Amino acid sequence: TIEQLLLLLGHEEVSVRLQTLETLAQVGRRGQENLTGAVTAILLTDWSAAVRGQAITALQSLASPHDREAICALGGILDKGSDLNSGYRSEDAKQAAQALVSICRSVVDS
Repeated sequence: TIEQLLLLLGHEEVSVRLQTLETLAQVGRRGQENLTGAVTAILLTDWSAAVRGQAITALQSLASPHDREAICALGGILDKGSDLNSGYRSEDAKQAAQALVSICRSVVDS
C-alpha cells in the first residue's frame, strides 16, 4: 500500500529509498498531498545525490501546481544549484527546472 511505501522512504539503505521513490512515481497520482509532502521531505533532507535526483523525478510526476511546498522546494534547488556551498549540484538545478516546467504543463494538459 501507499502507507507502506511511505514508511520505506525512511529506510537507511539508499537502494531501498531509490526503489520506493520510483514506485511512488509510478503508482501515485498527481496532487496526492501525502505523497508530495513525503517526497518533498526526502528531497530536502536526504543528501544522497541519487536519492535527490529520484525525488525530483517523483515530484515531476506527483506534484500539482497547487503543491506549494513541492514547488518552493524545487524553486529553492533551482536557485541554489549554482552555489557550490549549498550542497546542491547544477544537475539538481537542471532537473528541478524540468520538473517545474512539467508540473506547470500539467495544468495546460488537464
